[in-house]
Amino acid sequence: MRDKDADAILRELLPVTSSVIATAAATPRALPAAALAARVRALDAHRSVTECADVGAAVDAALSATRTVCVAGSIFLAGAVRERLLPRRSA
Repeated sequence: MRDKDADAILRELLPVTSSVIATAAATPRALPAAALAARVRALDAHRSVTECADVGAAVDAALSATRTVCVAGSIFLAGAVRERLLPRRSA
């Protein structure tokens, strides 16, 4: 969300990540994926960052790279990711 301290959150998460896929929930309060990716690059220029404006594409990109994924963000983002993952569960 635009009103949250993204840098403080990223400072906690970046040390325990191998890469970042920046996306945004479909809400006007969301920080756009490009802005989030820019914040990651500003904090850690060597971190691998991928921008995916679409949450579904972000989930697909994450799962194509690894089976272990951490989703961090709002409840709106978590809900969108959940909706994308539910069909995979029954497959």
